[in-house]
Amino acid sequence: MGDPIKDAVQLEQTSLLKQAKKLTQPLLLAYGGEDRRVPYEHGTLLRKAVEQHNPDVEWILYGDEGHGWIAIKSA
Repeated sequence: MGDPIKDAVQLEQTSLLKQAKKLTQPLLLAYGGEDRRVPYEHGTLLRKAVEQHNPDVEWILYGDEGHGWIAIKSA
């Protein structure tokens, strides 16, 4: 989000792809296959960027989930 021209410095500084090398602790990336806010391609780009510097990355794809996690109570 933001203007790519006016906010270029801020976007560069806060980009997860640009910061991926700083993620050195074990990391779990859980992704919803039905996520409409963050395209699947963006999730895989992040995973690949982190894996270049961190061998301890676990990727889980929940094919039927969207962007958020919702706890559903059974009756």
